[in-house]
Amino acid sequence: MGVNVKFHKGAWWIFVNHRGRRRAKKVGDRDTALAVARKIRQRLAEGDLKLLESDPDGPTLETYATRWLEDGQAARKGSSHRFYSFNLTLHILPALGAKGVSALKRADCRELMVAPRA
Repeated sequence: MGVNVKFHKGAWWIFVNHRGRRRAKKVGDRDTALAVARKIRQRLAEGDLKLLESDPDGPTLETYATRWLEDGQAARKGSSHRFYSFNLTLHILPALGAKGVSALKRADCRELMVAPRA
């Protein structure tokens, strides 16, 4: 378990490493960063592991992707929108659409990319 405070790229950051999971959070000034790091260390020592767990009630990839397509349609060219919609509908959503966004892992994306080659 490690909680580190560092000044990185002009800002104070807290880096949390616990059981192979890493998180980084940008905070205000040095004193605030040290205080937050102290609280995180205390909570991890008490066994409060909710700091690093993902939200199981988050949206599914299908819900998120549909909303992303609709919200960004006006900001992109029609051909780009059709390309994104086509690929999401044909390839990504059938394989990963039911998974929660916070539950997606790099391995899921790798499997999706390798599947057409097999």
